[in-house]
Amino acid sequence: GVIGLSSHHGIHGNYNRGITIRDVQVRNFQTHGIQLNGFEKVKIINTEVGPSSSRAYLNGNYAQLRLLLPTMARIADTHRDEDIRFSGRTQSV
Repeated sequence: GVIGLSSHHGIHGNYNRGITIRDVQVRNFQTHGIQLNGFEKVKIINTEVGPSSSRAYLNGNYAQLRLLLPTMARIADTHRDEDIRFSGRTQSV
């Protein structure tokens, strides 16, 4: 079969044991075709991975920056009278 058009992984698993992925095409994924963490006795047979998706509305930086927003807001609230400068930029915020 075909697994396609995923916004992240085609197949993602944690602590998988004794599984077989067989006769599958994994395509149009954003980050990884197959991602298995902490696996044992996994077989991948006659499986094609790729191509990855060329259509991305947001890249991987978006999620990371969203996670930073509360921290940056807390820093800004704590240091209201100070400027925040980022490396490589002349303008402060």
